[in-house]
Amino acid sequence: MTASETTALLAAPGRAGRRWSAGTWAVVVTAALASAAVLALVLLVGPAATAGGPAAVDGHRLEQPFVGRYLHITDMHVDLQYREGSTAYSFCHRKPPQQQQQQLLSADDGHRHTGRYGFAMSKCDSPVALVNITRDYMASTWADNVDFVMWTGDSGRHDRDLDRPRTFGDIVDGNRIAAAALQSAFPRTPIVPNVGNND
Repeated sequence: MTASETTALLAAPGRAGRRWSAGTWAVVVTAALASAAVLALVLLVGPAATAGGPAAVDGHRLEQPFVGRYLHITDMHVDLQYREGSTAYSFCHRKPPQQQQQQLLSADDGHRHTGRYGFAMSKCDSPVALVNITRDYMASTWADNVDFVMWTGDSGRHDRDLDRPRTFGDIVDGNRIAAAALQSAFPRTPIVPNVGNND
């Protein structure tokens, strides 16, 4: 979208005089802070890269040289309530009653049973098994191939299941699991965290 298209969109009828909501401001401020953190990290790491030696951040010498790449991780949505064999209809939190299980196994909709690593294209969030296998992949593939990891949050599960409302503890636990996974996958790499709207 060009600048003139953006200006035209903002000047569209019904938008004049409208102020941004608190949520919009939060997104703008969060994006600005994330951008500033990335810029600061690049400025800190950049001089060491041009000097030909390993980079240093906050006085800690990195073990690998600057490679000019970063990894952006976002929206893990770790769900400790996830149950393998449950259905998407219950947001992957509950197994169907025994008398309905055979009927649901043959259905081609959201009532199918979930797998160990989640239920793609559903409204279910990520099971811990998916976080763990993703951590292992990142550790084996990316750990020494990025200069820093930008983690932009949304690690807590969505609050969709009315029978199991999300608690503050769910949010904290989801973030702890996500942080531990990233620290395990990238033990020698700086991680730049940022909170998301589900954190």
